[in-house]
Amino acid sequence: MKLPSSRRAVPILAGLSGLMAIVLNTSGVSIGDDGVGYQAIADSLKKGRGLGYFLEPRLTTWPPGWPTLMAGVSKITGLSTTQAAGVLNAFAAISVVVLSASLLNRIVSDDRIRLAALAAIAVGADTMLLSHLLMTDLAFIAAALLVFERLGRIDDDQPYRWAIAAGIGVWVAFSFRYVGVVLIGTGGLWLLVSNRPARKRLELAALFGAVSVIFPAMWMVRNHSIDGTLLGVRFSSARGPVQNLADIVSTLGNFALPGVLLGNKLWILVGLVAGLVVVVLAWHAFGRDRRLRSISGLRDALGTVSGLLLMHVGIYAAYIWYVRSTTALNKIDYRLLNPIYLPMVLLLAALVSRLVVLGRVAGATDQDRVWATRAR
Repeated sequence: MKLPSSRRAVPILAGLSGLMAIVLNTSGVSIGDDGVGYQAIADSLKKGRGLGYFLEPRLTTWPPGWPTLMAGVSKITGLSTTQAAGVLNAFAAISVVVLSASLLNRIVSDDRIRLAALAAIAVGADTMLLSHLLMTDLAFIAAALLVFERLGRIDDDQPYRWAIAAGIGVWVAFSFRYVGVVLIGTGGLWLLVSNRPARKRLELAALFGAVSVIFPAMWMVRNHSIDGTLLGVRFSSARGPVQNLADIVSTLGNFALPGVLLGNKLWILVGLVAGLVVVVLAWHAFGRDRRLRSISGLRDALGTVSGLLLMHVGIYAAYIWYVRSTTALNKIDYRLLNPIYLPMVLLLAALVSRLVVLGRVAGATDQDRVWATRAR
């Protein structure tokens, strides 16, 4: 049986992902500690009592996006706020598939690889698990992918329009999670290091930064007027940098073998082995490429969509490591580090595509014509 093309499979897989999210939540979404807070805030908004709840009459600990959407969908549909969260998760799952497909089209030339990656994203354990939680996880990932997808269009046409659109995407991400501020730095740095003309780089980075910072800055000013903090009251971390680094490696091992139960030390070992395998594959794919031995070649590499995703993985992981080492948050685990998981899946698909294209360049995408020619 002939498989459908990845392009034709997008609506099928997106619909399937959304449907499975709905089915998983027919008996209700899973509500953790944060979920109780989101539900209470959404109920307060629905009843016209404002943005707050029993522990925090005027909300500063979390951004407003998720409970506001829960309350809005509940008001419009007549569903409870928790049922509304299930609907929103289904929409987020669909968005993740559609946005991932757009990014894959830019970084992967082999349609079979695109289809396999898209199927894994659509019905994989990660999307299904997160779609069952009354949390912001899946919505934030969709918002981050939206930012990357908008930035990836900058070289198509009307670059300033796409820079503005990406900046607005940062508003959406920040409205779900405060960590969305890291996207401002990632996007701005990516625009600056590319090999575009210097003036254009500066203009695009300045425009993206100026737009993306508007909503976060307004929200921080609002928070400061309430409790004197920018992002809510926080406490110092009792977990040190070395422990948090070990947690990151352990989580990477969990990413490599999702759904498998292992002890923390074994997860660290799996993470190290998985990292070594990726390094070896990357060396086979790029180690002999002379273009990567120059500053200009490195900037060309980082200026691609793959470069943007790679920068996000590194910057986000470093940011979480720093924040967790200075601020009392949950232990770095599958959920806290999850915003780099799907970008890593996309990058792995691009790496496999590069290895395939080394022996078959015909039919490559524009990016492949630059980066997937046989290494010399």
